[in-house]
Amino acid sequence: MDKQRTLLNEVFDDFIFNNMPIRLLRLATMQFVDRFIVRQHFRPIIDQVSDEEIKRAMSSWQPAKESLKDFVRSIVRYAILSHRWFDLGEPTFQQFSNDIGGSGPGYQKLMMFCDKARAYGCEFVWSDTCCIDKTSSAELDESIRSMFRWYKESYICIVYLRDTSKFEALGDDEWFTRGWTLQELLAPKQIKFYTTDWTPLTEDPNDKRDYPDGLMMTISKILRIPVLDLCYFEPGMWGYSLRQRLSWMSHRKTTRIEDMAYSMVGILDVSLTVAYGEGRRAFSRLLQAIIASNDSWEIFAWAGESSPYNSALAAGPECYPGSRDEDVTRGLAWVGDLKTMERQYQAGDKLFTLTNHGLRIKVAWRKVWKVVPDPKGAGRFILSPSSLKDVTVEVLGSDSDLHSMYHYDWAPPNAGLAIGILDYDKGGKIIDDDRLYTAFLLHHTNDPTDVYHKVATRDIITVSLNDQWAPYTAGQLTDMWERERLTEEESGAYVSGIEELESGPKEVYIH
Repeated sequence: MDKQRTLLNEVFDDFIFNNMPIRLLRLATMQFVDRFIVRQHFRPIIDQVSDEEIKRAMSSWQPAKESLKDFVRSIVRYAILSHRWFDLGEPTFQQFSNDIGGSGPGYQKLMMFCDKARAYGCEFVWSDTCCIDKTSSAELDESIRSMFRWYKESYICIVYLRDTSKFEALGDDEWFTRGWTLQELLAPKQIKFYTTDWTPLTEDPNDKRDYPDGLMMTISKILRIPVLDLCYFEPGMWGYSLRQRLSWMSHRKTTRIEDMAYSMVGILDVSLTVAYGEGRRAFSRLLQAIIASNDSWEIFAWAGESSPYNSALAAGPECYPGSRDEDVTRGLAWVGDLKTMERQYQAGDKLFTLTNHGLRIKVAWRKVWKVVPDPKGAGRFILSPSSLKDVTVEVLGSDSDLHSMYHYDWAPPNAGLAIGILDYDKGGKIIDDDRLYTAFLLHHTNDPTDVYHKVATRDIITVSLNDQWAPYTAGQLTDMWERERLTEEESGAYVSGIEELESGPKEVYIH
């Protein structure tokens, strides 16, 4: 058993120094302690673990280190608080460091949190109000980049819903609309919700269970996040989940605009330095970090305003629309669809890069031959990309070159408009009748003609060979008004006037 005990000691040290917060509040003394003190406190308990206990801990189906890590977590317990800050009166690191007594709602909240933590057998607690020295930029940077892991490795996460007095009003609580609370919901293995008067929301000691009638099912409906993701979330950006995970932030808010990006770092498992004051550039850097470590075209499936730094990048998470009902229902069950996974993996360009000339990417190229103003008003384009269904697009902004085309029933040859399909099939082909393909509307006015600007549109542009997807789109597919308006002769020209590249996808730069 010497090897197993050595492994236990290694896992114990790794858990203390690489998975726990920089400092904790010790309940017995209400003083801060660092990781070395925590290690010293639990070392005798680990030394007293019997060989039989180690053997039982390692008999799990998991790898030995993971099994022992769960065992260590059950011993080295700390509770962590998830809450909405009060505007004034939250206890600070400096107050506790100087033994300054506290009062007010923020202090009372902290004391109630400590009482609930004791009930779970925790001797140490962590709260973001007082356990981070926010005057230290280095500590703040480490804390923000490590926070997902700290919540994940906690023994229990206590959630205080200050706006909720009864279960029926759960969806109105501000906690569900804030940026940082998303990772605080997803990361912990155990979580417990309390109402405004600190009454447990349920009788279950752990609210993070996937019961059919459980609390997570209710929260899933409120947030439109699959219940399996709520209960068994793993950080990262694999396949189908990238666009969906970005959409989870689309209706959330943060006090500091940079936190819309920083609060996603742990969820997406990317590295991003903290630089308050950079504003919207933070989200642009987050997308660049994603692109550097992920080859899925889904990051470009967005709608709305573009980033001021590159038109191919979204301005913020609000550009990623939420999930459809069936996506919310199945969630992680999608991974069992091997055919869909294979198709998703093979779709589009895997070698796209961000360069000093912009985004370099290969798209299935369909030049726009005709533009027809929509009767509902200027700003809507009806495009006909070859044998694909017509596409109706509402353009945002005030691009004078584009809006000048509203006065014509056709696009001049030098208009520089094209549809660039991102998730094309092998060889740049569009062959699947059962798919919605995602596309950019691209525009250029000057040479070189391979440098384009992504036109901002109200909806994600989707094209299809089949009408069956129409109920799931927001007006992007066939426009029957335009079909009826065209004569038979015009309809023939409508398709024949489209330029198609038969040699495969076209490489373009989007700036």
